[in-house]
Amino acid sequence: MLACWNLARHWNTGGTIKQAHCEMVRILMKQLQHMKYVCTAADIWSTNIRSYLGMSAHCPERNVQQSRALALGLIKESHTFDYVARLTCSIPKQFAA
Repeated sequence: MLACWNLARHWNTGGTIKQAHCEMVRILMKQLQHMKYVCTAADIWSTNIRSYLGMSAHCPERNVQQSRALALGLIKESHTFDYVARLTCSIPKQFAA
């Protein structure tokens, strides 16, 4: 999940990465607030024994489409309708104001 406010702050590489991630999420949320229309797209793919889900946002702005990556993560369960629907519905909610 992208709950930045719950992430522990450490003075190591992991802490630096988490801080950078939180800042990127804040910037993305600010950008999305100014968009009139946002369309999301999700894709699932597998390699070897692992499966991944990626989600992006596409915003038509002044006849130019702007795209942003919202999430990329490892799928830990079977690709059932319920599980995929839960994942794809939870990601945009994390960016709601």
